[in-house]
Amino acid sequence: IETTSRQRRGRKRGNKMIKRYKKNEIEKLVEILKNDGVISVPTDTVFGICARINSEIAHDKLIYVTNGKDTIAVRMATSEPIKKLILELKVPIFMTSANQSGEPACTSLDEIEKMCPGLDGMMEGNVIFSKGSTIIDCSDDEIKILREGPITIEQINEIKKICF
Repeated sequence: IETTSRQRRGRKRGNKMIKRYKKNEIEKLVEILKNDGVISVPTDTVFGICARINSEIAHDKLIYVTNGKDTIAVRMATSEPIKKLILELKVPIFMTSANQSGEPACTSLDEIEKMCPGLDGMMEGNVIFSKGSTIIDCSDDEIKILREGPITIEQINEIKKICF
């Protein structure tokens, strides 16, 4: 099988093929999400796994695919394909890093297929930083960094001065 056609169709993991979609095939990925599916997408930081926020079935499947991880964020899209995905879905998405609980984030589609075989589809693309997002807890008056990423505490504090 030629590499491009193999990537296009997906690769077999057990009895399941995970289909890869181009960034211009957003409508197909939206249909997967509308049907309670879970997909992987490239973000500006690392690959993510997402599901629509208003589906308990999709949420539970996302937890299952990542082997029980329950640290899920509502994604603020910085990439055009993810913005378009959310706008066409008309619902926010849950997102977590593409990996099994406690393992490093996957850096390629091949790794995602191996580590997360329960996905319903994968958006092709590249990540920019290859480092997880900065995650902060704003539930108290003091901002706490839960995970350090490309955005530093200094940058967060500068924005906090301007906005608050």
